[in-house]
Amino acid sequence: MEKIPEFKSVKEERRFWDETDVAELMDELEEVEVEYRPPKKRVLSVRIDSGVYDRVRRLAREKGISVTAFVQLAIAKALEEGITLEGKK
Repeated sequence: MEKIPEFKSVKEERRFWDETDVAELMDELEEVEVEYRPPKKRVLSVRIDSGVYDRVRRLAREKGISVTAFVQLAIAKALEEGITLEGKK
């Protein structure tokens, strides 16, 4: 039976777990408790022109996601890319 090795890098560990059947290592694994705390979210209510909403709704539908999810992704992407009201930083 294969043992879980010490890894020299995240890449090496990722490769190991991608290529290893975890069922073969069950006796080496130990149970741990993990507490999951979803990130805190706040509500933002925004009034937009109906034409803008229709465009957003169409784009969201094309991606197969809700309007809310689309707007969240669009805002996050704009912030990540440094887009401001004046344009890019």
